[in-house]
Amino acid sequence: GESVVGGVGRGLQMLGAEGAGQALVGVGEFLGPSAADEARDAAIRERQGLLGQIGTAAARSIPTLGLAIAGGVGGGALFAGGLRAAAAGGAVARAGQLAGVSATIFPMEVQSSYTAAQQGGYDVNDPEVRLDIWATAATKTLAQTLPEAFLAGAFSRAFGTALRDASRRTILNTAGPIVGVGSAEAAAETFATLADRVMFDPELRAEFNERDWAALAPLIIEKYGEEGLVAAGAGFLLGGGFRAAI
Repeated sequence: GESVVGGVGRGLQMLGAEGAGQALVGVGEFLGPSAADEARDAAIRERQGLLGQIGTAAARSIPTLGLAIAGGVGGGALFAGGLRAAAAGGAVARAGQLAGVSATIFPMEVQSSYTAAQQGGYDVNDPEVRLDIWATAATKTLAQTLPEAFLAGAFSRAFGTALRDASRRTILNTAGPIVGVGSAEAAAETFATLADRVMFDPELRAEFNERDWAALAPLIIEKYGEEGLVAAGAGFLLGGGFRAAI
């Protein structure tokens, strides 16, 4: 929840409400890990292999994905007039699920892009940098909304049929959706991770601005390839895991 609160705060700051925004940023920092915790986690990641990093990233992302799914379930119920109505599906429920997931993810991505801009040495008070933060956050939100809204819809349907015979759920009729949702979530997480790097790493941004794709791709792999693999692996585990559970 700290990334949502902090992201709302950063958004308010960029819109000119500095006092209220800073107050929310402070709350988010209080709710989140301390600098000592982050340093300890970084030291642990350095000692882990790729699979260990994927497992750690997946575990740390469970609350975030759970929050997005909860937002989708709540949005579907709000639009459709209750959980039971949302479980029946329909365009209204699906629109609510999309809106709920987007509204939950967007502040998190604002926070992520704002932090990436600071780490890249950009002036976050510059209107053009702020526009880049908004645009990058919106793009990442769009990429992540569909797979997580699907999970929210699956959760709602599972709620509506919670008393069905469990024996009807076989490997054949669940393996496909598990792999499909896992792959979609993996792609979304990888895109969200690398989008911040491309936009707010000065070296990569220069190549992006020049539209020099031949030079950009090897740089991304060289500098952030492992980070992208960790994001993809964690996304697959989370998406597939949540889908298997429901």
